[in-house]
Amino acid sequence: MTQGRGDAPARGWQQLEGAGMAIGGLAIAGIAAPGGPWWAWIIALIAPDIGLLGYLVGRRVGALTYNMLHIYATPFLLMMIGVGAGSTVLIAGGALWLARVGLDRAFGLGLKLRGGYRENHLGQIGRE
Repeated sequence: MTQGRGDAPARGWQQLEGAGMAIGGLAIAGIAAPGGPWWAWIIALIAPDIGLLGYLVGRRVGALTYNMLHIYATPFLLMMIGVGAGSTVLIAGGALWLARVGLDRAFGLGLKLRGGYRENHLGQIGRE
């Protein structure tokens, strides 16, 4: 997938949005669960990449599983469940998940397309 000239500003805005989500997610996690163990933060930040395992089945399944774990709505849902349940662990977990998705967007890693891992809605990863 190649990007046209008009796509560059949109990509930049989405990367900026991702950076904002990452900063916001880290801030919410720090407020919700101050003093939490550092290893739990690492696990929560890495966990969304379990969606990559879908690529072992095929490109279509891989894109689906990756995208399900890399849309903003899913971590927001976890945070809202945490608010409703009064669970700071769920709030912090959702916030760290949100931060991870935001970091991916900030670095140009978008939602995957069916063509393969390197194709995403923000453009091609690596050289064509």
